[in-house]
Amino acid sequence: MTLSLPEGTRSVLQSTALITLIMQAGLWLHRLLMFWLGRGIRRRKESDPGSVVALNVMSSVGRLLLWTVVLLLILDNLGINVTALIAGLGAGGIAVALAVQNILGDLFASLSIVLDKPFVVGDFLVIDDYLGSVEHVGLKTTRLRSLSGEQLVISITDLLSSRIRNYGRRVLFTLGVTYSTPREKLRRIPEIIREAVENEEQTGFDRSHFKGYGA
Repeated sequence: MTLSLPEGTRSVLQSTALITLIMQAGLWLHRLLMFWLGRGIRRRKESDPGSVVALNVMSSVGRLLLWTVVLLLILDNLGINVTALIAGLGAGGIAVALAVQNILGDLFASLSIVLDKPFVVGDFLVIDDYLGSVEHVGLKTTRLRSLSGEQLVISITDLLSSRIRNYGRRVLFTLGVTYSTPREKLRRIPEIIREAVENEEQTGFDRSHFKGYGA
C-alpha cells in the first residue's frame, strides 16, 4: 500500500527536506572552517603572530562567502531566479556601495593591516590616550586589553588614522612614589621592579627609568 500525496504537498516536503540538508551542510562546513582556522591561529600565535591577523580576516571572509552560497542555494531551491537576482544586485551595486562605504573603508583598512603588518596580535600599542595589548583584529574593529583590564574596541579606520606607538611584546607601566620616599629606597626601585617582573613566568624585564615629577 502506497500513500499518494498531492503534488503541492509533495513539493513542499521535498523543498523543506532539501533546505534542511543545505542548512545542515552549511553548519558542518562552518564548524570545519572554524576548527581549521582556530587550529592554525593557535599554532601560529607564538611562532608567527603576524599571520594571526590574516587568519582572522580569512575567517570573516570565509564565513561571509559560505553563508552567501548557502543563501543562494536556498533561494534557488525555492524557485527564485538567482541569476536575475544577482544581476539586479549588480545593477544596484553602486547604491549599495554608497550605503556601506564606511564598512568598505574598514574592510580595505583591515587588508592593509594584513599586508603591511604595522602591528600583530600580542603587541602593546599606545594610541593617543589609550593603551593596551592587541587581542583581536577583525574586519571592522580591533580589540585591545588595557592594563586595568577593560576591553577597548577601536574602529580600524580610526586606528590607522591615529599615531600609533608600538611597543611590540613590551608592556609599559607607570609607577608613582611619594615625595617623602627615602633616597635609598628610590635607588632600589629599578631592582625591585626587575625582581617583580622576572618572578612572573614568560616575562622579561627591559628597563626602568625616571620619567618626571608629579604635581
